[in-house]
Amino acid sequence: MGRKTKIFNTSNFRKELAELSNSNVEIYFDIENDKTYKEILKILKNAGRKRIKTIVAVILRNIYLDNIYKIEDKNVTAIKVKSGISKNQEYRIYCREIFQGGKKVVMISPFLKKVNRNQDDKRIIEIINKIKTYNYEF
Repeated sequence: MGRKTKIFNTSNFRKELAELSNSNVEIYFDIENDKTYKEILKILKNAGRKRIKTIVAVILRNIYLDNIYKIEDKNVTAIKVKSGISKNQEYRIYCREIFQGGKKVVMISPFLKKVNRNQDDKRIIEIINKIKTYNYEF
């Protein structure tokens, strides 16, 4: 049995940016852990509509930009976002890319990490390895 998921409706983004209308990328949220799912939504909301639009456009265009959406390890990626009251806290929201039926699904995982100057790479490796073990049903 796969983890619970929820599709992110990108139709408004696709309408605003014509070049995204033929994108074969879908975005889903892993909602197995409701508390973390809500925390990720809050962080994205606090980042602002413009930043969310940029993030979604990059993902739907199927490109990687180190300061927005980057590959961490094979099919594990991370969304980089600044959030908080004065957008002074930087987060990484980890994702898993799944390829099926000619489409690419970007699954926003229940893992996020506050980014500090002295990062603990060991924790990032643990997150990446855990994400690789998750199974999803669509």
